[in-house]
Amino acid sequence: MAPDGTLELIYRTPTATVPTVHGETSLTVRHFEGYGAIAAHTVAEPSGRREAKTLLLVGRDLGGEVQVQYGTGPDAKPLRSPGHLTPVGAPALLADDGHQGVCVVGLTPDATPWIWRPRPTSRA
Repeated sequence: MAPDGTLELIYRTPTATVPTVHGETSLTVRHFEGYGAIAAHTVAEPSGRREAKTLLLVGRDLGGEVQVQYGTGPDAKPLRSPGHLTPVGAPALLADDGHQGVCVVGLTPDATPWIWRPRPTSRA
């Protein structure tokens, strides 16, 4: 669901490296290049204002590592984990409206679980 309460569909076709957002209008998420499934959740904006909402995307980059992105606008840029996390399957996105923020969880190829709490920066 989009921040304004409307329904949006976010997907990547099998041959595309960037996802498309379909809602009232359609747009391409230019900087979120990668492959495979994408998870999305409406969360509070990184600015910290609880009333302001944005979409948070999680998926794999072109190298297979996890990336997240706050928002789908032209200035939004993905964040990559400092540990270069490469999940088996699709990573899961856990959104919390409390003080914990969001978590991305997954398993490494050797079946070790990991948790990443992405911290947005001024470029997110």
